[in-house]
Amino acid sequence: KREKNAIDEQRKQQKQYDKAVAELQKMLKGNKVGAGFSRNTRGLNLPVEGGTLSQQGFGATITGKKGDAVRTIHEGIVQEIQYKKQNNRYTIFLGYNEYLVTYTNLSSVSVKKGDIVKKDQKIGVIGAGIEAGDKPFVRLAIYDSKSDKPLYVSDFFKKL
Repeated sequence: KREKNAIDEQRKQQKQYDKAVAELQKMLKGNKVGAGFSRNTRGLNLPVEGGTLSQQGFGATITGKKGDAVRTIHEGIVQEIQYKKQNNRYTIFLGYNEYLVTYTNLSSVSVKKGDIVKKDQKIGVIGAGIEAGDKPFVRLAIYDSKSDKPLYVSDFFKKL
């Protein structure tokens, strides 16, 4: 019975994941901006100048200093901006051809939905750490709509 419940829960989660991927594919359909972006891209700057990258699973956290600008890693289109009232923070979703990159934990944003952004363009300001004394950070995640999988952020950055 426990095994059946676990399998049912796994199927439910897979359906939710498939639905999210389908939505991502619809959002990015026909996007020509960033057509050269690939998992083989190397040598990109971190989105926070002088920041420190630490990979956590598929995502990554880049720490910096209070007030640091958060910049794009490649040209793209702002697909969505979400604001969370609970922590007063923003998440930006940028489409790069068949990829979607999320920038989470921004204290402010300087772009709007539909904007075409250039590589290294400022899109916001790094958000404060969660606990008192934590360094300000931005969280990154990259998704590939063709393979339906999140990608390792380290594929896109040189570790400093």
